[in-house]
Parts: sequence; C-alpha cells; structure tokens
Amino acid sequence: MQAKKIRVVWFNLPAYMRGYLPGGERVLVRGRVAAGADGLSMINTLPGMAIDPVTFRPALAGLSGGLSGPAIRPIAVRCVWAVREALPDVPIIGCGGVRTGRDALEFLLAGASMVALGTVLFHDPSACSRIQRELEEELAARGVDRVSDVVGRAHQTDVYAAERRSWV
Repeated sequence: MQAKKIRVVWFNLPAYMRGYLPGGERVLVRGRVAAGADGLSMINTLPGMAIDPVTFRPALAGLSGGLSGPAIRPIAVRCVWAVREALPDVPIIGCGGVRTGRDALEFLLAGASMVALGTVLFHDPSACSRIQRELEEELAARGVDRVSDVVGRAHQTDVYAAERRSWV
C-alpha cells in the first residue's frame, strides 16, 4: 500500500495587494481558496518609504521598503477579522506587530487559527516562549482553558458580550 501524498498550500496575503478597498481582501481571498489554498497567512509588511532631509533623496537603496512591527497590527487584525467573517472555515495565520501575549490574543479573537512572529524576533530572540507564556496567562485570567476556545470568538458578539465585559 502506498502512502497518500498530502499537499498543503498556504498563501501569504500582503495588505498592499488589496488596495485598502472595503471588501477587497475578501475578493482576493476567495480567489486564493478557489485556486486550492488550504489556509492563509495575513498580512506581512506594508510598503513604506523614508526621505533623507539632508540629501533630499530616498533613504533606502531600493527607494522603498516594508513597514512591519507594531504599527501595522491594527491593519492586520482588521484584515484577519474581515476574512474570518467572509470565510469562517479557512485557517488563518495572523501576523503583523505581535509583541505580547495580549497582541496574540487579539489576533486569535479576530479569527486567526495561529499567530506568527516576525519583527519582534530581531530584538528579542526568546519572544516565542515569552509570548506563549503571556498568552497562557491572558487565557487563564479569563478562565479560558484552550486557545481554540477563543479563535474567532470576537465575531460572536451576541453570545459573548456579557462575558467579554467581565474580561476587562
């Protein structure tokens, strides 16, 4: 008997591809899923640029670069939220500006099935274990036993509104 080959396809969706149009990410995501994506990684970096005021020239050799880190987290969370709302069964890796367990919890509540770290690792190589510990503490403080219990939970406003108020 031959082992069955498993093909897993994940697409990374940079936010700039959606043009920031309301609903634009949902159109793009539906196309990726229809093409065979098993999951999505959202969002990566945003295009940015810096100008040197002394030379009056772009400061980066390639003219522009990618903005990452805490500044993009609200945009990333909104993108995860919108895609989870449109396609609740598609797994999402949320990324963009995660520095703490509470940041990770925010992505999970918005609908991410998993959370990825990037920029934080440049200045804190031990961030993975620290953020995991902080996330466990955040969940315990709210009486939640498993990460899976909070995935997409912010979408269930009618059911969990009273419970969420008790988390603050």
